Amino acid sequence: SQEEGGAAQLLLPFPCRLRSGLLLRSLKEHWVTCLLTASAWEIRSCRRLEENNSGDSTSTGAIDELPSRHFYRATVGELDLDECWKVRPHLNGKEIIKELGLPKGPLVGMYIEDQTRWMLLNPKGSR
Repeated sequence: SQEEGGAAQLLLPFPCRLRSGLLLRSLKEHWVTCLLTASAWEIRSCRRLEENNSGDSTSTGAIDELPSRHFYRATVGELDLDECWKVRPHLNGKEIIKELGLPKGPLVGMYIEDQTRWMLLNPKGSR
């Protein structure tokens, strides 16, 4: 951790846009509930740790920068992934079959998954 303004700040790696986007796409609108649950667990864990180490729970230094807060800020702010599960692929299954001359089947689904991954990695990309 790093001291800044008297509070300890965790040095966390910036979340991967692809991994975060895939997670949010699987959770959909429930991602906020999952994050709140994780935050409550982190706060409780930090308070227990502080109580065991110092005998009181009045210090909030470790709680100021929890991984869940970091993830929320990155997701909503820098990564702009909120509601990413609503974004439709540029090409639907029928268009992929037509453009690539593929038969119907699981291969089309693989192209749609690859397209979704590409879209998460290239948010400014277009059709």
